[in-house]
Amino acid sequence: MDVSLIISVYGAVLATSLAVGTAIGRYFDNPRIKLEGALTSIPHEYKVGDMVHRPHGTIVAMHVINPGPNGLLEMQEVLVELTVRNYGRRAIQLVSVTIEGVEEYVSTVYEVTLDPLPYILDPLVSVEITFQKEVVDFSKEIAFTVLRMREVADMG
Repeated sequence: MDVSLIISVYGAVLATSLAVGTAIGRYFDNPRIKLEGALTSIPHEYKVGDMVHRPHGTIVAMHVINPGPNGLLEMQEVLVELTVRNYGRRAIQLVSVTIEGVEEYVSTVYEVTLDPLPYILDPLVSVEITFQKEVVDFSKEIAFTVLRMREVADMG
């Protein structure tokens, strides 16, 4: 067997393994975002320090407090809660949430910047975004997208 053949096969195997390793590393270095949504509720009125919070959204009766003739209904506001998780290895900045509603032949797109956006989402960290459900009330089908502005450069 010729020495040049052995060296060329060794070089080809080394170059191929380096290319595969680089491709796998780049795949895991990219930000990978997972978006989950759910309906949630908060009490209709509650205090934070000296301030009384009175929501302006959809109010529903959740359950009865003190059953009987003098029972009270606990009123709560219905909200949409989005959880955004970064499964990648790089931090990214979340800028806004895009909500697309579809009704028969019409598509409506809303871009909303909600508290706590803009937000820097570090690797393996999640953030919860809550908003009133009235934005999505009139659509039969709804799609949510989180807009990412840019990757955050490593500071270290």
